[in-house]
Amino acid sequence: MPHVQNPFDAQRYVKENSYPMAIKDYSNIGLALRCIDDRSSDSEDRARDIAIPGAGLGLVMDALGAFTLLRRGGRHATLTGEEAINAVERAVGVILYHTDDKSVKNKGVSCGGCGHCSGALVDPVGYLLSGSDAKYFVEEGLEDIKGRLKLRGVKPVVYTGGHNARAVFIIESLEVGLPSIGKTGERVYVYHRLFHERFLSLIAHELAPLLSSHTQGVSEEELASMLIESARTRLEVTVNKLAATLPKYAIQNKPEVSVSKLT
Repeated sequence: MPHVQNPFDAQRYVKENSYPMAIKDYSNIGLALRCIDDRSSDSEDRARDIAIPGAGLGLVMDALGAFTLLRRGGRHATLTGEEAINAVERAVGVILYHTDDKSVKNKGVSCGGCGHCSGALVDPVGYLLSGSDAKYFVEEGLEDIKGRLKLRGVKPVVYTGGHNARAVFIIESLEVGLPSIGKTGERVYVYHRLFHERFLSLIAHELAPLLSSHTQGVSEEELASMLIESARTRLEVTVNKLAATLPKYAIQNKPEVSVSKLT
């Protein structure tokens, strides 16, 4: 007979596995980032507390997506891949990303194991990238980021195995951490929404000096809004591909840690 999994208990998962966080130094916050991938806590990324789509590389693509949205709205706005990488590196200190064992074995692109970032290279339009953006990452950008990591003695992390997530957790707090693999072996997707949006604001500030020459009447505030819209749009594409049928939960911590199911 086929194995039947017990119903997933979100309250229990959070009670057994969540832990307090207190991030005060943002100068190299990029070193604390991991992907939302359910395999992340079974890798070197287990010690990285903040989960956002594609980690640092995802932020680079979010930035390019914001400029795509500006152009779609009729604004004159340009941003090169190298400029996006530089801005994100200034904002978070370092750009991390991951692949997986299958991609390494098949000698694919170096982010091939990340469904969010590699998905953007396969479907650039859906992920708000231009064809030239995708070409840049394949031909130059990923190697540039890998080279910068090498100078720090860091390599892209390799995740192993397949996806087996039971749920998606969206953490609406800067003070709650949650692993993607629980004490009993259950796996989940974890997303720190508030951290993601804070990083996007930092990136908007770093991109601000380019606004006068690269855009037409776009303020830093408008750019920050476009970055958030880009991130939400791109995440929705990934969720629809990898987690459309999974239950989604929000975690808050005021006045205490609580879990609520999203409709």
